Amino acid sequence: CDPFKAFLNNFVPAAPHGAAAIAAARFADPAWLDFRLQGDSPLRGRALGGGDVGAYPGSATGQVLYVSLQGCDENPGTSERRPLATLAKAAAALGPGDTLYVLPGVYREPLVVRTSGTERKPITIRAHGRKVAVLPAVVLNGSWITLAGFRVSAKNGDGVTVGGRDVVLKECTVHHCAR
Repeated sequence: CDPFKAFLNNFVPAAPHGAAAIAAARFADPAWLDFRLQGDSPLRGRALGGGDVGAYPGSATGQVLYVSLQGCDENPGTSERRPLATLAKAAAALGPGDTLYVLPGVYREPLVVRTSGTERKPITIRAHGRKVAVLPAVVLNGSWITLAGFRVSAKNGDGVTVGGRDVVLKECTVHHCAR
């Protein structure tokens, strides 16, 4: 924002509190440049007309979900503070355009996705904050899915199985697999 520009309903952190303001805004995952708001962000409903304030308000579709080893499947899963507990519950909630963030940790259950995105609304699954999230196996039976930032270590089987089409793996490491 300067004397010649104004961005209606955008979030502009003021110096010198920029980093703290960004953290307090509770964006989905700045490490992946995802500036949608988490479900419990204080910027929800604060824009003119009751919409959300954000870096790019209204630019992305689909819900943002979170899963953590410390979560609970009774949670809504729409924020880091109230994540789901199991990959199965999180994967079952996914639909076209949705993003699932897997918080850091070593997961014991495989990630199995049976839902498909679309060409215009793919499903995105990422390791939150680009931090280490280890999965024992990944089975992607849906189409139009992007998986990013994971370490997959399958001691008794395949690391990643793809049964759908138009599936993208980015920044993933697969090792110690039986085949």
